[in-house]
Amino acid sequence: MSDTTPLDLVGSIVVFGFICFKSFQLFKKRDMKMSKSYKLEMFANSLSRFLISNIKFLVILFAIIVIAIQSTTPVIDLEVLNEGPVEHFIILLLILVININAFNAFKYCGRV
Repeated sequence: MSDTTPLDLVGSIVVFGFICFKSFQLFKKRDMKMSKSYKLEMFANSLSRFLISNIKFLVILFAIIVIAIQSTTPVIDLEVLNEGPVEHFIILLLILVININAFNAFKYCGRV
């Protein structure tokens, strides 16, 4: 069985669809002022901004989890993170932040 939830699948499809839509919208513009290399650079910059934002968020999230687990008072147990509402909250948080990062990174691709 797969570990992906339907919400995770829908979130991935939304991000992939939005990135494809913005890139198609960028490359179908027939503007004489902008060359294809400029459009490709704009797409590459947006994609790298999206990836770097997601990596930053994941590092911060995992650092918070590690600090919470390694604290002197046992507030969070490792088994608690992998079951029930906490796991669903982490999945929802990841999907929400990835979608926000995608919308933020590719917002200028359609405005040429």
